[in-house]
Amino acid sequence: MLLFGVCLAAFFMQFKQYLQAEEEIDEARSRISLEESLALEYLDSMKGGDESVVQAPDTAPSASEDQASLGDWKNWSDGWYNENGVIYTPDYAKGFLDCVLEYPKLGIVRGIYNGTQQEINHDLDIWMLTAARPDIVLGGTAYVILGHNHPAYNVSLNRLQDAQPGDRFTLTAWHGSYQYKVASVTIWDRNLAVEQIINGKRPYTEAYLISCARNADGSNAGTYLVVQGILE
Repeated sequence: MLLFGVCLAAFFMQFKQYLQAEEEIDEARSRISLEESLALEYLDSMKGGDESVVQAPDTAPSASEDQASLGDWKNWSDGWYNENGVIYTPDYAKGFLDCVLEYPKLGIVRGIYNGTQQEINHDLDIWMLTAARPDIVLGGTAYVILGHNHPAYNVSLNRLQDAQPGDRFTLTAWHGSYQYKVASVTIWDRNLAVEQIINGKRPYTEAYLISCARNADGSNAGTYLVVQGILE
């Protein structure tokens, strides 16, 4: 009888863990849906409802100019709000929505956040994609994007492992849309990637998508997966 009670308790514990995991997956899907919805609204607002590609200008505006333009945009989805010039997402990420990443082949449509170093690293949030540094300006510097790769959920940049040379992705901000062709998909030592890509002086014609590399079993490989795009 005692053994039966122990087995029953173990069963209920496993069932509870299963339900918690399902709740987390549902929450992940909900957040991703909301994130993509905001990104699409942002794109639609910038294009004035016109689905044609916004052309990149000859000169890029400063980050402050982009942020000022964003402050005029009021089409927030439920759960998003702007307080004292800071945009808060459902996951409480801070900063401002700098641009939108569209990678059609991988089905990625996500907002890219920028701001102070503290804002863009807030809680090391697994849901958001951020510029690697506050001084990054789309069209003015190399644009480096960081995002987590969480194998359990369809979040951030976990589809990046399927990227291939020749793919195309687009970064769109208020001042224009920039299309990049993937030149390489490589694995980097983390320290070297920080030194040469994140903190390096790369040409403004380059954009990088950086996430954690994963082993075949899904465990963290301790390296970075780096997708390099060249402006077309």
